[in-house]
Amino acid sequence: MPFTHNFDGFFKSVQKKLDKFEEKKLDICKGVSIQCLGDLQTESPVRHGRYRAAHTLTIMEPSNYVPPPNLTKAEYESLRLKQLLDARDKLGKINLKHGLKIWIVDNVDYATFIEDGSYTKHAGAPKQVYGRVAARFDRILKKELTKS
Repeated sequence: MPFTHNFDGFFKSVQKKLDKFEEKKLDICKGVSIQCLGDLQTESPVRHGRYRAAHTLTIMEPSNYVPPPNLTKAEYESLRLKQLLDARDKLGKINLKHGLKIWIVDNVDYATFIEDGSYTKHAGAPKQVYGRVAARFDRILKKELTKS
């Protein structure tokens, strides 16, 4: 007589463990994404604060948000903090989903010039803000995911 066994319980148990591992990876990605946005804001050159306030984190689709021109530094700082809080809220609402994309963009018309170092209105402004933060983001993410 052949021996048979129903492995459904075993597979469900394994799947639960895999789901928990995936959730942990997602939590790591959320945390590192917030850190990346904060680093971009902190390391951005500030003349008036518009570029710093324009860094936006979105889920699935890139944003086309641009802060209004001619605000005070305090108003731009308030917008910057709002962007960070909004990002935390957005990331807090997402769950496991294949193909999930997290975007961080800056849509001010001079963002490319700041990134490539050709922005002349802010002498001595650091260039490659996104490049430096993205490289650090990649290292941190790999390190955190290897620890899991």
